[in-house]
Order: sequence, then structure tokens, then C-alpha cells
Amino acid sequence: MNDHGASSVRHEYLSCAVNRTPHQAEWLTVTDEHGTEHDVLVFGVHKAFAMAVSPCDPMSQVQYKWATNFAHEVHVLRTLEKPGEQPRVLLGSYGGALEVWQARPSSSLPVTWTCEASVPDAHTAAITAIGVVRDPYSREHASNVFVTGSSDSHLHVWDVASMQCVQTISLDGAFPMDIALVRMPGPAPVMLMAVALTEKRLFLYQRDGDAPFTLCLRLEGHTDWPRALDFTVAADVHRPTELSVYLASASQDSHIRLWKWQTDVSGSCGDTNDTTPRDTFEEMAQDLMPDDQGIKTKTHWLTMGGRPWALSLDALLLGHDAWVTDVRWCPTRAGTAPRAVLLSSSVDNSVMMWSPHVLSSDATSAWCALSDPEAAQSMWLPMHRLGDVGSLSGGFLGARWHPSSAWHTPAVAAHDRQGALHVWQRSADKKWAPLWTVSGHAGAAQSVAWEPLGDYFLSTGLDRTTRLHGTWHNADTRTWHELARPQTHGYDMHDAAWLDRTTFVSAADEKVLRVFGAPQAFVTSAQQLRTFQTMPQTRHVLALEVRERAQWHQGEALRDAMYAAMESRPAALSVLVFAEALHDCTRAWPSSTCSLRDVEALLQQLYLQAWAAAVAQDHLLADITVYILPAASSTPQAQALVTQWARTHTMVQGLWDVEGAFRPASSWSVWPLPVHTVPLGPCSSDVPPMEYTSAAQGPVVAVGGTFDHLHIGHKLLLSMAALCATDTLIVGVTGPELLTSKKHREYVESIEHRQAAVRHFVRDLRSTIAPLHTDCVAIHDVCGPAGTAEALRVLVLTEETVSGGQVIADTRAKNGVPPVHTYVVRLVDAHGNASSTAASKVGSTGIRAWLAAKHIEPGMEATQLLGGALETRASAAHVPPLGLSNRAVESSSSSSDVATPTFTTPPGPESLASLTLWPELEKLYGHGYELLSVAIDPVTQLIASTCKATTATHAVVRLFDGQARFKPCGSPLEGHALSITRVAFSPDGRYLLSVSRDRSWRVFVRHADEYVPWIGERAHARILWDGAWAWEAPSTLFATASRDKTVKVWSLIPDTSKPYTLCATLALKDAVTCVAWGPQHTLAVGLEGGDVVVYTAERTTSSTYEWRVQFTLSRHHTGTVHRLAFRPPGAWEDSYHQVSYQLLSAGDDGCVRLVSWP
Repeated sequence: MNDHGASSVRHEYLSCAVNRTPHQAEWLTVTDEHGTEHDVLVFGVHKAFAMAVSPCDPMSQVQYKWATNFAHEVHVLRTLEKPGEQPRVLLGSYGGALEVWQARPSSSLPVTWTCEASVPDAHTAAITAIGVVRDPYSREHASNVFVTGSSDSHLHVWDVASMQCVQTISLDGAFPMDIALVRMPGPAPVMLMAVALTEKRLFLYQRDGDAPFTLCLRLEGHTDWPRALDFTVAADVHRPTELSVYLASASQDSHIRLWKWQTDVSGSCGDTNDTTPRDTFEEMAQDLMPDDQGIKTKTHWLTMGGRPWALSLDALLLGHDAWVTDVRWCPTRAGTAPRAVLLSSSVDNSVMMWSPHVLSSDATSAWCALSDPEAAQSMWLPMHRLGDVGSLSGGFLGARWHPSSAWHTPAVAAHDRQGALHVWQRSADKKWAPLWTVSGHAGAAQSVAWEPLGDYFLSTGLDRTTRLHGTWHNADTRTWHELARPQTHGYDMHDAAWLDRTTFVSAADEKVLRVFGAPQAFVTSAQQLRTFQTMPQTRHVLALEVRERAQWHQGEALRDAMYAAMESRPAALSVLVFAEALHDCTRAWPSSTCSLRDVEALLQQLYLQAWAAAVAQDHLLADITVYILPAASSTPQAQALVTQWARTHTMVQGLWDVEGAFRPASSWSVWPLPVHTVPLGPCSSDVPPMEYTSAAQGPVVAVGGTFDHLHIGHKLLLSMAALCATDTLIVGVTGPELLTSKKHREYVESIEHRQAAVRHFVRDLRSTIAPLHTDCVAIHDVCGPAGTAEALRVLVLTEETVSGGQVIADTRAKNGVPPVHTYVVRLVDAHGNASSTAASKVGSTGIRAWLAAKHIEPGMEATQLLGGALETRASAAHVPPLGLSNRAVESSSSSSDVATPTFTTPPGPESLASLTLWPELEKLYGHGYELLSVAIDPVTQLIASTCKATTATHAVVRLFDGQARFKPCGSPLEGHALSITRVAFSPDGRYLLSVSRDRSWRVFVRHADEYVPWIGERAHARILWDGAWAWEAPSTLFATASRDKTVKVWSLIPDTSKPYTLCATLALKDAVTCVAWGPQHTLAVGLEGGDVVVYTAERTTSSTYEWRVQFTLSRHHTGTVHRLAFRPPGAWEDSYHQVSYQLLSAGDDGCVRLVSWP
């Protein structure tokens, strides 16, 4: 990767489609820097080529592609392999350019590819074919030339070493479809070239030594244009010391012909004129098909290298029902006999393996050789037929063998007209099963949209599909795959946005917005694939405000409120505690208003009351969390904190607060739900004396535990540790070797799972206060890092682990490191009572016993929290005949014959196309022209959309209320004169930004339940393509991107005469087509030429920033970058010790790419 400053960027995922021409993929073997061999599949993608490593590995995925210098797409791809050397990839473009790429060992991949030669004017028209030697015999004896053919009606012969054209052959107006080369056996260096042209005959050329190729025969037989050719060399059936040459030719006449060259046995050449008598087979064929001129067994005699060769038709293969697009002999190693097995692909949606009749039953474990007499005397028949009957893929354009199929487990790959790559492998019981797929948009990818919590994302494209991509967790590894194709449409797709985690709205080249909801089949599959990292949970929210110190000790008065909020067994209960007294708690604990012990007292009571309610409901997996919001509930800061929290905590179904002193201001809620007020119970008047705990706060704090099935006792301990730390929290998680004696050990979570749960809780807790660096480490003894860390200042313990604290103190003294302060947290018992004894505390052991008693499968605990959270209207969906809308398939519909499968591995192309649709829930009308953009405020679920427009009448933003059955909301928002290209809600939902072809931007502000025009400016010299808001709350920064090669960053300044200002103008080298904000004011910019530029900002004053380029991803796409999106916060972050930036992009090359960097 040669991107300036981007050495730390990791390529996570690449969704792409194989170019839609036959000769686009090769399966070959490469050698890494350690000398280990790997099989890789390389294939053309737009103006680049991509590589899949070990495609038969179900966890394999495509991550990298290499951009060529072509101005046009790759039209043909071939590999040139020589013994003892790394392979080369030969690429020809639609514009007539030629490039040669050499494989070289790499540290991050088995090999990387570097451009060895580039000939931009190799031909004057598209290169349609490249001929190389492929069989082991020819590679060993002659591979110093290759041949290119073009629609300019010429063949060029190239010397590999010099990359010079050494011969040009005119084809007299015909176009080459394929070229095959073979080195003829014998002492003389004779090369034979077969050329398939846009006519029925095959053209054969021979080359003696370094002499030019000369035409030696026009071979008749096919009744339509031949499409593909392949040579192999094998021992002669009757004379094992002699070698014969076989040519397979596939044609648009749906037939495959096998031609055979063998040396003249008698030494006298036969008659070469056309008066040769017909044999019995020809006489029979003439009677059956009197008008067919193609079935002939006539022998042609050729002299090559001083030796006579007899050429005849050896077999005619019938079985395909349409054009045969590719044909390949099974690959073999040098020195081994070629197998009598042939692979073909066709536009009849089938891939076939052919063999002599003796093999057609596949009764033996090893395929016999071409030289086997028994095989030579048998009729060739289809051995296996792969593919999908009735598929809408448009048929297969090419097929390839796994390079070691002849001596290892056989496998084949084929790509279809929609660009999907299919892979099948033969199992031990000799059945062929689909394994893995490379898939992507067969046209430009127009947009990408992350699910609100970042577990998966949607992409839309001009191939009229909406695709859902997510992760599959298998063998402790997560890999990205296309998991569903919710929408296949009759119109080009332009945009999509998520209404919630399982519902999205799409905008296509039509006047109607469509709403889709996930069927139960998808939810079940996502659970089985473990795609959900942030579990979709129904959530209740209870809000409290603490205004006086005494309230910290009155938690027992909240019992009724906690029980009310836990009614109906929500999967999660979130308690929001507003406390203005803690506004500066991350720097210095406010000793005059409250102490750590005061906060602990309230947290203790809140957790114990909620746990008691959960125990009463037999709901031990309830996710209970108490959050501290250090602001008064009536302030804008509190509103911003709640809004920001709400974006990452979805599916809120109930709101509660408490009357009296604990009741927050009425403006605290940002959800369009009623708030239930619960009476306050009796309050204690006993307030203990202030316990000053300033010594318990420090920059580095440590805490430890098993943290198995994270429960309220763990959360109380971690909460207090997180409040003690001002900079870094070290969390020691007990290693598995220390847990071998635990009861119900099979339910003990893995160390990775427990570490992720701890990271998630601490980051989630501190998200409303201030970020805290969390160092979550495995510990294998009592001390862990606490025994040696010099920077450690505070150790947080429980009453149970005080003795362990003494061991740590002794160890630190022994190691000569400073002593630490300790803070001891009280324990909670299994019934929710504070206790001074460890015997009755809430414990993971009790939870594991409860899981065992419930017969819940180990590892599937999280699915128990789903409950009815993801119940949908249908079990699946299908498209009825002549229909344009996805119809729901009800699970109760016994008469439905539509399949509703679920998947335990990522679905293949056939399943994606037909079995993963989502039902359409609603259509939204109102626009007069084709749609362009859609955006959604995830909290209020307001939908904003725009359409194409040439007048101000249609250049409007229309709003729909997703909470009120998608009714139009208010009047259309006016202000533009031409098409609005993008619309975006601010993170807090207060503002709505629109950008337009009229070169202006507009901001609408929310008043009550509607948006009204506020400000705007015509600030760019060309079209505005995109606009986006910064993530950080409150939302005051936004950026606009324009064709005038600039990005402008604006800041809102409410309550001033001019409520906005221009912060920065970023000049780029190319037209800017998209822009996206990420964490910490990171700004990604996509360009028309395919580059992605990432900026970082440092605040210099309250309203100004200094911008610098962090890195540039050069030619990240080989077409215009249409959309960028940073991955939003979610549980996916918990797998990382240091959370990475993850950036998604969609481009005109049809690719969707995901990259990350620290």
C-alpha cells in the first residue's frame, strides 16, 4: 500500500463484484516470505483486481484490491506462471491498455502485487483476449511469450522479458474471443496457438523457435462462435513414451469439442483434402442431423517441428442448454499425468464437470488420467452439475479449478453475470457443497448506512439492490460477509437510512420511499451467526435528580419506582441520575457537597432495589445499569447528554420518573413517549457524617475480579473504580486457569468475553461523564499488574478481597514501588441487601446455577434477553409474480410454499438473491420526481427525504413521522431552487441540514414538533454534493462538500445576529463528492478521482480549529467516492483494547470498503 501516511491503516473488508466478462478470474498458487504455498483467487474489479486468500476457508474474506493505471475497466485477466518464479497477472482493459503485475511476498498477506510493466496503447481498441501457456509441460519448456487480442482485429505477440511487441497478426475484421497456447511435444521448440474468433472456425497458428506465428489451419466444427479454449498435454494412450495434445473448445452453440493431436504412427501423412470418406459415426450423425455440418471426425495432418501430427475430433460434449462461456482442464503438477476431467460454465446457470463414462459415477477416489486406455474408449458425460435452477444471476461467465484439485480436495469457483463469485468443494462423501462467496454491487455503489449501533450496515447501488453486510463470529474470529439482500428492485437505488436497528427506509429512482422491516428469519440467522454484538434489548428508563446531599442516602425511598420500571420484564433497565454537584468530579471530587461514599450509598440502593425486582421476576439476566449525568436536568448540557446517550441506547419502550425531590425537570426526556411518575416512598432523615475520600481519587486506579456474567455487584465495584480514576482504570480479569474449580464451569464465559463486557460497561458508564482510558488485562495471580505498576495510586477492593489487597501491598513493598490508597466497596447479597459478609453476596455462581436449571445452552445466554424485542410482522418475505413489492410471509400461514430458511453460516449467492428478502411495511408518497436522499433522526424517528428538481416547487425537504404510522409531518421545507443532493439531521435532532445543486446550504431548526427555516448561504462556486454534522454534542459544527474542490467547515453560534461562522476552508486536488465526521472531530473527505483524505482537528479557541491531513488513501476507489460513514459507537468497540476508527466507503467502482486505524 503506497498511500502517503497510511501505513497504519488496516483493510478490514471489501465487498466487490467480478467484472461482467468471461475471462476475469484465475485460481493460482503463490509462495509467502516463509516459503509456504497458498492458493489465491485473483479477479478483475472495475479498473483494479482483487485477491481472495484461501477461498475454501469459510472464514476467508476479501480485503485488498490493487488499482491499475487504466482509464477504462479491466476486460480480461490472465496469469502467467513459470516454474520457480512467483506468478504474474496480465490485465487488458476496454481502452486497449495492458499491464503486468508481479507477486511479491508481504508481511501482512501471502503476497502483494506490484506493477512490472504498463503499456497504455497496447491496442487501439478493447483487449478481449490474452493467451498464455497453462499446462505444466508448456510452462516447463516455453513460457517466454504471451499473446493479446483486441477488437481492433489484431493479435500482438509479446516478449515477457522485454515487454516488447514482437509480432502483429491481422484478423481481417474478426474479433478474438479467446487465445490458447501450447508447446508441442518434441525436440523442436514449436508453439501452437489456437484463436477463437467471431466466426465459427478455430484459427490455428504455429511458431517454430523464435520465428513469427503463421496460420496453419482453419478448423471447422462449431456452428456458432467459439468462446473459450484450453490446451493440455498428456501421454498417448497407445504409446506411453509419446505425448498427445488435447484442445477443449467451448462455443455459443452450447457444445464443447475435444480435439486431439497425436504423432503419425505410420510416418506417412494422410490425405488433407476434403474428399476423405465419412466414417460410421459421421454417417449416423448425417442421418440424424442432415443440415448440421459440425460433426466430423475427419483427420487433419500438420507438420510441426519436422514431425507429422494428426488432428481429429476426439469427443463432442452435449449437456449445456445455452452458450458455453468457459472451459478448463483439471490442473496437474509437473511430471504427473493430466486428469480426464473437464470444467465448463454456461449462461444456462450451470457449471459442469465432464469425464469419460468410466468416471461418471465418481466411484473412485482418484480421477483417472487422460492416458488411461479405459478412459479413452468411453463416452464423455457430465459427472456433476452445479448451480441454481431458475437463478436470476444471468448465468455463469467463467469457471476455475482449485489449483490442487487433482491431488487434494477438489474445489471449483465460478462467477456469474451479477458479479458474484461462487465456490463449491467436494466433501468426504463426494458431494459438492457451496462454501463461500465474494459478492458486491454489479453497478456503482451509491450509499452506505451503519445500523445505529454499528453491528452491520446497508449498501445501495445502481444494480437495483440493497445489501446488508455484517460479521460472522466463528472460532473466536469475526469476519465480514454479505448476510442479506433485503431489497431487489426495479429501479436504481440511491440511498437508505435506518429507522431503528431492524427497520430501514430506502430511496430509489422512483417517487416513493419504501420502508422495510427485518423478518424473523433474519433475526434468527443473525443470532446464530452472532452478528448482534450490541444485543437488541427492550429498555426501560428511570430518571432521577439529586439536588441535595441527603438524597444520596435516601435510595430506599425509590423501591416502588424501581419495581415499577422493572414491570413487564424489560431486557434492560437504565437509571439516569442527574447530579449537578458532580460536574467536576473527573478532576477533583467535590468534598463540600458529596463524597464517594455518598454516591456509593445511592448506587448501592438503586442496584439492590432493581436486583430484588429482577429476582422476584426470576429475571437474573436483566441488564441493570445506573448512569451519572453531571448536570442539572433543566440545562442544555443535560439535554445534550441525554440525546447523545439515546443514540447508543435504542429500543426504549418505557419512561419513568419519581415525584417529589427526586423528580427531574420535565424537559429531560428526548423520546416521544409518555413519562410515568411514581410516588416517592418514605425517606430516611438520617444522613451520616461526611466521609472525606479525596485520597481515594487518583490518575491511575486498579480493580480486579472474575467478572463472569457481569452482574450488579460487578457493576457497583466497577462504577466506584471508574469514579475514583481521573485518567486510567486498570481492570484485572481473572484468567481461565484460576477458574477451573468453579461450579457449572461450562457456563463460565471466555476471558475475551469477560474483558469485552468490562470494557463495554466502563466505556458506557463514562460516556455521560468523560472518557476514561481502560486497560483491561488478564491476571494469572493475586496481584496482576497492581503488584508492579509504579503509576498506580488507588486500589479498589471489596470486603471479600481486602486480604488480597494486603498481598498486593506486600508485593509492592517487596518490589520497591510506592504504596497505594485503598477504597473498599460494600457487597450486595443475592436478595439485594447490603451486607458485611461475603457468604451471601450476589455471585456469578448463582447465575450459572440458574442458567443450568433453565437448561439454557452455554454461550446463548444473551439471546434470552431478546424476548419479544425483535418480533416482526412476518417470518420471511418473497416477491410475487409480476410484483414490485416484497410481500410478507406470515409464520402462521400454513398454505405458503415460500421457504423461510435460517443460516448458521453466511448465505451463498443463490440464497442471498432469493431467500433473504425483507417484507415491505409501508410506502411513503409526496415527491413529484425521482428520489435522491433520505435521512432519519433515530431518536424522534422523523424521516427527511428529497427528490430531483429543476424548480423551487420540488426542491423541498419532506418530513414523515415514523412514530405516527409514517404520516407527513408539517409542510415541505422550502429554500432551494434545484435538487437537494443530501439532507442530514444533527446528532441531537435540533437542526436539519440540506445541500443543493443550487450551490447553497440551508439549516432548519426545530420548534416544538416541526422544523422551520433558519439560516443558509450560497457559499460554494459549484454544486454541493454532501453535508454532514460533527458527532460531538452539542451539535454546532457541520461541513459542506462541493464540486469546486473545497470542503467548508461551519460553526453555529445561536442567539447572535449572524448565528454561524465559517471555521475553515479545506482545498483539495479534485472535486469533493462526499464528507463524513468521525470521533474527536475527525473528518473524512471523498473525491471524484477515488481518493479519500482524512483530516484531524485541534481546537485553538472556543470556535476555531486547526486542520491537518492525517493521511490519504490514494485511489481507494477506482471511481468516484459516493459516500463515507464512520462506524458509530457500540459493543463492537469492546473487542478492542484501543478502539480503532472504522471508516466505510462506497464508490462508483461498485466496491464497498471498510478500513480502520488506531
